[in-house]
Formats: sequence, C-alpha cells, structure tokens
Amino acid sequence: MALPPNYAYRADAAESAFVERALLYVETEVYNTLYPPMEGMKYVPVDTSSPEGALTTSYRQYTRTGIAKLVTGRGQDLPTSRVFVKEFFHRFYPLGMSYEYTLDDLLAAQMSSQNGGPSLNIDMELAKAAREGIDRGLDAIAGIGSATSATIPGLSVGVGADVGMLGLLNQTNASTYTPATGAAGSTLWSAKTPDEVIADLTGQYAAMVSSTYKVFKPTTYLLPINEFEEQNGRRMGDGSDETVISFFKKIKPGVEVDSWQYCEGAGSGGTNRVVAYQKDKRVIRHMVSQMFRQMPPQFQDFTFKVPCRAKTAGCVSSYPIGISYMDNI
Repeated sequence: MALPPNYAYRADAAESAFVERALLYVETEVYNTLYPPMEGMKYVPVDTSSPEGALTTSYRQYTRTGIAKLVTGRGQDLPTSRVFVKEFFHRFYPLGMSYEYTLDDLLAAQMSSQNGGPSLNIDMELAKAAREGIDRGLDAIAGIGSATSATIPGLSVGVGADVGMLGLLNQTNASTYTPATGAAGSTLWSAKTPDEVIADLTGQYAAMVSSTYKVFKPTTYLLPINEFEEQNGRRMGDGSDETVISFFKKIKPGVEVDSWQYCEGAGSGGTNRVVAYQKDKRVIRHMVSQMFRQMPPQFQDFTFKVPCRAKTAGCVSSYPIGISYMDNI
C-alpha cells in the first residue's frame, strides 16, 4: 500500500523511549555511595590473640611494693616487699550482619550468563556490603564502644544496646587536661594565637609525662578534622614556613598527629576533644576474637540468607593513665 503524500512518521512514547535507550551510553565506572573512612583499626591496636570461642578475656595487674631502708648490722629490721594482684574481666559480644538473595535471583543470573550477558556474581556485592557493615560496627566501637552519642557525627544510633564496652574516646579512668584561656578570653583554638595552640599541645604532653613520672609519653595525637585542617594550614607567624602542626611535630619528634571524625563532639558537654595517648597495646587495644566470618547459607521460603558476624570486647586499657583528653578546643 502506497503511503499518502506528505506522510510523516510519528513514533509513540514507547518507541521514543526505546530509541532514547538505544542511544544511551552507560559508563563503565561504577559509583558507589561514599562513606567516611574507617580509621578505628588504624588508631587503636587490634588484639586478636583470644580464641574465637572465648566468652571473656582477662588480664592481671601486679603491683610490687616496698623500698629498702637502712638497717642494723644484725638485719633484724629488714623491710618486706609485697605483691598485690588484681584481675580484670571483659566479655566478648557478637556483632551480627547478614545478606540474602532469592532463588529467582540465582536463576536470573544463570540465564544472563547463558545468553551471553554479563556473568553476575550475585552474592559478591551483597557480601561486600555485609563485610563493610561489620567493619563500620567495629569502627564505631573503637570510638566509644557500645555507647551512643548525640554530638559525635555518625554515632547517634550506635551498635545496639549499651553493654558497657568502651572505646578510645571514653575510657573512664583516662586523665584530663584543661586548655588554658587565651588572651582573647577563650579556650577555643579559633580564638587563639599559634603560640597559644602550641602551648595547649605541649602542656598536654608535659602533663602526662609529669603525672606518670616519665612512665608514659604520648606518641599519638588525634584532633577533630576541622581543628586539624585549620592548624595544619596555619603558619606559626609571618615569614615562617612552619604550620602549627608541623612545628609541634618538629619540637616533639616521633609524635604522630592526625584527625579523626569521632573527636568532634566527644568531649564533655558535646565539645570537641583532643586525645593524646601512647599507641601501645598495653595502654589501649581493641580486643577482637573474631574479625569477620560468614556462616553457611540458610535456605528458607525461596530465599538464601547468609549470617555474618564478628566478636569484640571493645577497647581495653590496662594503663588508662597513658591516655589524656583535652576538651573544649
């Protein structure tokens, strides 16, 4: 049949959509949702020495007392040394996650592969998500244990019920250092001169060394991100090529200075907190008896469910005096 004169072909909406889809270029790069870096295991040494089946972990603390004195020649007045032992217990708790996929998901993946389509590993991305979920839970515990915080970004929900586990930023027996009030009448670094900020950092360092009679010295400082970035780009003075952070590291060689998102709002009253500590397993360690384990898939109602878990006792400090907090900076 001949087409009438001046005939114009008009595609309907469905056909237009098909043409548009055919002309669509799909980038090969996959863009995942980005989350803040998980740095808890970087800043808190991880101790995996406990067996996976352990319900609790404990350590003993020995205190030796006594000092020699001048005695008589017969030695009948010799002082006696003594040893006292304390034992501290910490319970392991499971941290759970899971992922699941249906029987139809598997069949669709198989059909796609057989028909020349992409070979889909249906559970790989789901397994990665579960692993990342476990890691985020351990990261939060490295910060403040099983507690929650309305002022620390990302920790308002927490990891479940508060069972008393502690993190690096809320050790109950850690020491505290009060920053000095600057010439502008404030303890905030934004209102202080570079020299006043240096005085706070060195003062916190000296306080730990002095109070422990040189038994402990800070090896690591963690600052809120904003304060770290500001002081890391702030010159000590006109004509100086040293920033506040680089100058502090210069006068305290070997001390690591970095930032951690959890320091924001971790201080008393929701203020920002600086933590200075000796990064040593004796001072602080994250007790993890099981890092990440996938259980066998469980099939029920056409769905495969894969339970995953880790086990942790939180951050344990045998010497909390090796940790110092400075708030309201």
